[in-house]
Amino acid sequence: MYVTYYARYNYGDNLVKIFCNAVERSCGQVEDINIEEIGTDDLLKYIVDNCACHLRCLRLANCARLSERGFIEAVKKLSQLEEIELSHNLQLSNDSLEVVGRCCPLLKSLKYSLLPSDYIGQDVCSFAIAKTMPRLLHLKISGDMPGDDGIQAILDGCHLLESFDLGGCYAYYYSQSLEKRCREQINFFVPPTQDCDSSDYDSYWDVGSINSNWSWYEDCDFDI
Repeated sequence: MYVTYYARYNYGDNLVKIFCNAVERSCGQVEDINIEEIGTDDLLKYIVDNCACHLRCLRLANCARLSERGFIEAVKKLSQLEEIELSHNLQLSNDSLEVVGRCCPLLKSLKYSLLPSDYIGQDVCSFAIAKTMPRLLHLKISGDMPGDDGIQAILDGCHLLESFDLGGCYAYYYSQSLEKRCREQINFFVPPTQDCDSSDYDSYWDVGSINSNWSWYEDCDFDI
């Protein structure tokens, strides 16, 4: 069973109930869940309590009301997870990535939007990936470009990588020798294609505009 839960339409509690009802009807057999914009600690706990044994793929995007603590507590119970995507969740740090790596031994695919360097160091998350995800097969990073040290750490720590996609990254600089190693070591490698000098960079990381998109549900109380 595949459940995709979008919040771009303001259906409030009714949509939450529909989502929870779908999970309940699955009898715990849900394998793939996609939550955009409205993920909360309670909702993720509900998913874990009902689907942890079968959940293989989880995508969380723009989930401003999900705390890092709530995410970490949930991930600790998702040992069967094979794919995870974390996009534009500003509250999730490298600590979250380390917990994912340690608690999800079957993890094969990670898609992650790095925060701008004003929030955390560019390479901190790369080091977390390299240290805790040695069995990773597919890695896609977007947003801020990891530095050479971060990429080097990933190449050294994730020996099984078959694909490494940096196509959505904004690059300040890029080492040609390191790109050569990526192409030699990895079957499918996509180098960064965005220039951080472009005006698109500032608009991409306009956190104020991102937060404004979440304002409609800030006062909502979801009781699951």
